[in-house]
Amino acid sequence: MSWMTGWIHFLDLTMHLILVHLFTSWLDSHPQFVSNPLYIGGDSYSGLTLPVVVQEIANGKEAGHEPIVNLKGYLLGNPGTDYKIDTNAVVPYLHGMGIISDELYESSKKNCDNDYYSNVGHSLCSKDLEKINELLSEIDEAAILEPKCPFAAPRPMEVGDHRRALEVNSSRFILPQPQPTFGCREYSYLLCYYYANNDSVRKALHIRKARTFYLY
Repeated sequence: MSWMTGWIHFLDLTMHLILVHLFTSWLDSHPQFVSNPLYIGGDSYSGLTLPVVVQEIANGKEAGHEPIVNLKGYLLGNPGTDYKIDTNAVVPYLHGMGIISDELYESSKKNCDNDYYSNVGHSLCSKDLEKINELLSEIDEAAILEPKCPFAAPRPMEVGDHRRALEVNSSRFILPQPQPTFGCREYSYLLCYYYANNDSVRKALHIRKARTFYLY
């Protein structure tokens, strides 16, 4: 395990404890909700973190810690599970969906020894994975049956999966370029940009023109 992976795991564990503490503290302050059935949901990276949060809450309930949460279950959508397992599942899935050919699939299995996570540094394996990534770049990875559209997001400072602290002028949201067209999943985000930039809307929401630091 690299120091970076270890650091990420440490941050995940810390976040678990913080989330459980915040949740139970909130229930302490709002006891009228304690008896309500509790279902916890998440998606994507939450597959690595949310089950631990649920387990902590369940352990506390079993141990009789106050407040006694009425935990009923949890739900994950398209969750991450394990880096190695998830990575090794990609190539067989692409082959099963007809995105890569039989020849490329068999070659990658042989050259990567069915381990696309650990053997990525091997030259023949890397060449096969490079070809696979080229094919993968032509589709929308999040929705492979939908058209590949320009990127847009609810957060204008978000670029792919990379987020950073930036000083931004909050008086206007910058429109994405190029802009997604009607029929794209991202088109609804584009409408949000226009809505947020409307002077009447901003006035009604009492949005002040100011420079603000956002942490992403």
